[in-house]
Amino acid sequence: MGSTKSKSDPSASLHPLLPLARSTVLLPGATLRIPTANRADLASLLAHIYSLSSSSQTPVIIGCVPLNSPYLSRDGKRLIDDGTKVKENKYESDPSSARKEDLFGYACLGRVTGVQGRRQGELSLIVEGVSRARVEEIVKEVPYFEGRVVVCEDAGMLVPDYYHTHNSADCLLQLSTPRTRP
Repeated sequence: MGSTKSKSDPSASLHPLLPLARSTVLLPGATLRIPTANRADLASLLAHIYSLSSSSQTPVIIGCVPLNSPYLSRDGKRLIDDGTKVKENKYESDPSSARKEDLFGYACLGRVTGVQGRRQGELSLIVEGVSRARVEEIVKEVPYFEGRVVVCEDAGMLVPDYYHTHNSADCLLQLSTPRTRP
């Protein structure tokens, strides 16, 4: 996908963001099936993906973002309280009606590998996790989320040398391109 560069952070790139259902997360190397039923944002995102895939052979990369929790801050730090009161959940639990405040501050960038299903209501988007990323800024909310993300370099994660000499969008394309076995 032709990612647009951020002016503030040279390693940030613009990607569509997809809120995931409560208790759902995509991890690098894992594949996730995301049902499209009752998701107007996902229908708009699919239309965008189809327009990109028909004009280019590069893989389409999206950010899969979990919904926030009342027990964690946006950056994943545990919020401490004295335990005497019950926390009110101020975050949306339905990904189709999520606002930018409801999204967690980290995502997993994933390569869209296809759409599966037999009938219109049973379609699922298939996404393969590529890399963890930090959501720097959400720049668009309607008809689907779009934001600037920066690839996280995890300790112990094998990141190709290519990553250190090129921008994160080029690295994601290299990581997400299917490898052929010798």
